[in-house]
Amino acid sequence: LPGGRFDVSIFSAGFRVTPTPDFSWTTNIQHDNVSDELGINSRIRYIITPGNNLFFVFNKALEYNDDRFRSLATETVAKAGLTFRF
Repeated sequence: LPGGRFDVSIFSAGFRVTPTPDFSWTTNIQHDNVSDELGINSRIRYIITPGNNLFFVFNKALEYNDDRFRSLATETVAKAGLTFRF
């Protein structure tokens, strides 16, 4: 790299809950020691019918500074994916 060599440690954890074949909730959390940022991504997926999906997504970025986390960004998205067959 132009800036030289560096080492980074990344911690990542996640879980998925799928109570029915049509509904799932997935969350991923990631932290690295270089930026000292924590990222959270949580997604709910509902399959209306095969090929037609509804998503709700929540993203959060936090910075660790002075022994506490500070919010950097928050994003909430709703998305519908529909398939038209003809």
